[in-house]
Amino acid sequence: MAKTTASVWISEAKEMEAVIDLLRVFKPFEITVIDSHLLRITDPDEYDTTDFHFIAELMMQELLMDVKIFVNIDQAGFHRSLLEDILVDLAPTVYHLKEIIVPIVLGNYSLQINHLKTYMKTLVGEETLRTVLSFIDSELNQSQAAKKLYMHRNTLLYRLDQFKRLTGIDPTKFSGAYAIRLLYE
Repeated sequence: MAKTTASVWISEAKEMEAVIDLLRVFKPFEITVIDSHLLRITDPDEYDTTDFHFIAELMMQELLMDVKIFVNIDQAGFHRSLLEDILVDLAPTVYHLKEIIVPIVLGNYSLQINHLKTYMKTLVGEETLRTVLSFIDSELNQSQAAKKLYMHRNTLLYRLDQFKRLTGIDPTKFSGAYAIRLLYE
């Protein structure tokens, strides 16, 4: 299983040491400082789920600063630095892949859009991606999508589940379907 990595953007560069100290008290993260406003933390425990919303709230309350966190599983072919570049433009909160797609598309960040499309296609495969897009075009109707794709409904469900497992985005939920449809519009 891959480790969870989070990119943490802070508004006050002078508070970087305080942020690092706070993170180390919370958990023994592997911490890498990228620049004066950005650091990358990796959860050393592959099986634990860190509550990054709690960490963001703690930083905002204790250090009185805006914090933006992008959380993703470390995977080959994913260039985190492309998404870190836009954190400065986003609202202070915790972002996962499905939440960051919408501001990227609406903000017309073409380099990041192209990277996400390539990453998704490489990660899940062309067949699974085509299946998900067809499912979304069928208004999230499983029977209609399976019929349109000339496949058994269980095959469709397997591919939708595989997409969710690999990307963390659930195409059967409106928020996931919306993000994917926006990305491939």
